Amino acid sequence: MEFKAGGKSKIFNNALLFMSAFLWGSSLVVRKIAEDYLTPLFFNGMRFYAGFAFVLCVQVVSYMMGKTEKPALSRPKSYQVVWSIACGVILALASIFQQLGLYLTTIAITGFITTFYIILVPLISWLFLKKQISKEVWIGAVIAIAGLLFISTGGELYLSFGAIVVFCSAIFFALQILFISHCVQYTPVLLMSLVQTFTAATINLVASFLFEQENTLEAVVDAAWLIFYGGAICIGLAFVLYTTAMKNASPSIASIVVSLEAVFGAILGALILHEMMNSFQLFGSALIFIAIIVSQYERKKRGLKHD
Repeated sequence: MEFKAGGKSKIFNNALLFMSAFLWGSSLVVRKIAEDYLTPLFFNGMRFYAGFAFVLCVQVVSYMMGKTEKPALSRPKSYQVVWSIACGVILALASIFQQLGLYLTTIAITGFITTFYIILVPLISWLFLKKQISKEVWIGAVIAIAGLLFISTGGELYLSFGAIVVFCSAIFFALQILFISHCVQYTPVLLMSLVQTFTAATINLVASFLFEQENTLEAVVDAAWLIFYGGAICIGLAFVLYTTAMKNASPSIASIVVSLEAVFGAILGALILHEMMNSFQLFGSALIFIAIIVSQYERKKRGLKHD
């Protein structure tokens, strides 16, 4: 599926990224509400299946309209599927830690710590892929770590377990970005998304059957709107909007716009669920947001792309 923006493509792309960030931020609220109905792993599995169904519909419509995507490089289908499954496994782990973190801490803290992946991507690239990273990224990393400590401790002398769990999800989200950046070179985006979301859904559901026993059919029916919005809209639709925008958007600008997910999550959490952060946590959130902008500044200035 493609959207045409004509001469206003820059504004159009940023609008799509803005909408994606809003949907992802709102999904944190939906997932927090879902804990009143379903267990974490089970809800994760159901929402990923809903997202899979949405992307499948997009794939069918695209096929019927004669629009097929060809990756930049050619590799066998088996290679494409294996890498897509790997992306799905990492996504499953990231979503499990994030969902558990939502049960242990607030939406605002979860959102801001999750955005830490923007700093972690270049750091992991430097540690394991031996890629050079700029001084701006190092400065951003230091600022982000300070912000993380303020958010996690809330002014106390101990680290919040919930914040640590969410930080683990940020690590896996960073790994997923690196895996996807490789996979999309050889795999059609919709195919990768289908395999990835199906894999993540299945892993979450199997884990739920093994470790959770509190879900009922009645609860699933009651939470149907949460599953639909959290899956079909916040995974399926947001993915289509995001990938459409990324075809023409600047990666450095896109990463900053999408990081507004944390801001939307915090605002909606306060408005809908009345979750509040103390002054230390607000200051820590501001530091992480500054760190994200600082770490992206050199790429924007020089017109370079993400690794």
